[in-house]
Amino acid sequence: MSPSASHTGIARLAVIVGLGAAVIAGRGAAAVAGARPAALQPAPFAVVVAPPASGEATLATLGAQGYRCAALARPEPDVRLGDVVAVLERVSPGTSPVEHRVVSGDARFSRAHFEEALNAAGAEGFRDCGLTRVTPANRRDGGPHAVVMSRVTGAPGPAREYRVIYTAGAGTDWRRVEQALQDGFTITRAVWAAPPGAGTVPEVVFLAERDPAVPATPADHVLESDATAPGLARRLAARALAGYRVEAAWASPAAVVALMTRRPGSQDTRPDYDVAASSTGSFSPPLSSGRLLASIPFRGVRFAIRDVARPGDYATAEREHPSFDTLFTARDSEARALADRLAAAPSGVHTVDVVVRTIGRGRLRTEAILERRRRE
Repeated sequence: MSPSASHTGIARLAVIVGLGAAVIAGRGAAAVAGARPAALQPAPFAVVVAPPASGEATLATLGAQGYRCAALARPEPDVRLGDVVAVLERVSPGTSPVEHRVVSGDARFSRAHFEEALNAAGAEGFRDCGLTRVTPANRRDGGPHAVVMSRVTGAPGPAREYRVIYTAGAGTDWRRVEQALQDGFTITRAVWAAPPGAGTVPEVVFLAERDPAVPATPADHVLESDATAPGLARRLAARALAGYRVEAAWASPAAVVALMTRRPGSQDTRPDYDVAASSTGSFSPPLSSGRLLASIPFRGVRFAIRDVARPGDYATAEREHPSFDTLFTARDSEARALADRLAAAPSGVHTVDVVVRTIGRGRLRTEAILERRRRE
């Protein structure tokens, strides 16, 4: 695992479990906040805030208690995160111990080493729970990237093969995306940074995976984009009629972009795409609004790409940080606050996405999107 500098060089970390749990802070120091009665069941959620270099040891502590990474916070394009922010879930008191790995690297300049580490873990049955940008304050570019992976101790899942693809609009960059799709990979994660300077093409990093035991099914693809929610919805719907499915989405300065793929012989139900635009002040998706596929900030509004043919009910857990630095300089209290917000969410929900975004005047908000899936 490649070490990565933390925000403002701070090497502390915080582990918070919602509703009264141990707090681990500093280099080896430990304290207890709100001691839990023995009869009280462990909290359903935990939050980890740590530099990639020290995050794995922290995750191991929680994994031994049955917590598993559910989602990794993605900084929105104008946010620089110096730490990994992970949300973990403990499904039941009898959950088996879980092992975690944190794999970090530079998707642009050391892609081969990054992929090698991901594939070594994937071959041992580890699966990723998210991809994020980790950008120390003194860097001007998108910074290195990190992936958190997990497996149940003694019961690893099937092997997975990974590819990391950096794109910035160059032909060679995009050919790597095309090659991965031809080789049977599926794009599962995407993070992007705003174009440098006055550029018009964002830096997008994709994480793709495939099951090496399954014969590869090549996919063809199209890109659809629009600056309006109704326009994008019409484009996605038209492509869906031809068998294409949304696989990833991001924003450029000019439009929201969706990568759609089509795989021969696919038997999945045809989606019914809808795109809703709302204020970026809060996610606030309506209940029973369909399965959320992507939530993309664009020109002061948020595009929610949904498949209304598939059920999905949502809630959010949010924490507003008083200043940009607070998330990093006061890890303990900020992680505790987010963990408690999660613990107060309706029962039966699971974390499907976490974003960190600016909300004006130098403040940040960490927002977890929670889903209760109904029978399809």
